[in-house]
Amino acid sequence: MSTHGKGARLIAMLMGAFLIVTAASKLANMPRFAAQVTSYELLPEEWAPGVAYLVACAELLVGVTLVMGVFPRLALAASIALLGVFVIAVGWGWLRGCLEECGCFGELLDRTPAQAMAEDLALIALLVASYRYHPPVDPKRVAGRRRVCGVLAVLIVAAMANGWSYVPSRAEVLDAQVAGLPGRRLDSIPGYGGKPIAIPSSPTIVVFISTRCRHCIHSLPQLDDLYSQRGNIGFMVVAVNKRPDIPEFRRRFRVRFPILAAPYPQLTHLVHGVPEVLLVHNHRIVDAWPLPPGIGEVSHSLATEGQPRAPEPPPDEHEG
Repeated sequence: MSTHGKGARLIAMLMGAFLIVTAASKLANMPRFAAQVTSYELLPEEWAPGVAYLVACAELLVGVTLVMGVFPRLALAASIALLGVFVIAVGWGWLRGCLEECGCFGELLDRTPAQAMAEDLALIALLVASYRYHPPVDPKRVAGRRRVCGVLAVLIVAAMANGWSYVPSRAEVLDAQVAGLPGRRLDSIPGYGGKPIAIPSSPTIVVFISTRCRHCIHSLPQLDDLYSQRGNIGFMVVAVNKRPDIPEFRRRFRVRFPILAAPYPQLTHLVHGVPEVLLVHNHRIVDAWPLPPGIGEVSHSLATEGQPRAPEPPPDEHEG
């Protein structure tokens, strides 16, 4: 076998292992990955959980095929197509300003859209080279591996067919965006020029938005209501996208509340998606919402501060 052929096989196997790891990471936290798919704004929100599950399962199936070394050229073509879809989706989200973290690695690694596109394009180049130089396989030598791969493929497809119950609900997807935030300390928000934006110790609603995010724009009426009904509760809205034209945004959408700006790269520990609404009191996050809450929810969170949340009651069954 030539040096090119050995290199092509090595690339295929490493890419297969890479896809298996990333698929496992996505499947381990499907609500979070589905929330990231939603942030691309390529699909209707109700489609995002199912599409996220299919993408993760497809990655797993292609990864197993590459590692086993069966149907290598077909599997390489499929992996090129998958990465091509990722590049298009990331480019779309980045262009619209609605995406700050790509989610391609699941929970393993956060990457900016620029990093994601550069790395995915580099991987596509390697895969194209592997496809070009990968040697043909001897059917007799891989017959056993094909049988094993076939069994694994059947198991994966069966899991997909029976796995729609594992597709996260819309509520789970929304909750994943703000998971882990309540209870964190928040004294200030990093601002531009090294000047932090101070958070008062009194009850304050802190909202993170992007001036180019469709979901944020749709949430403006609810935010406006919350601003007008908040009483003595502080209200702070922060745009985290690059180069937000705040005066034009406020004029175009008739926004009444003031909007500040902060750099997202310094807020990745705090902002998991936009819009994101935090209730802060005594420099602690009391509650967090992925969509603007009503003033009643805010008041209830302040009244029950420090108490564990009661489980949500099951939906009422309709009587026949």
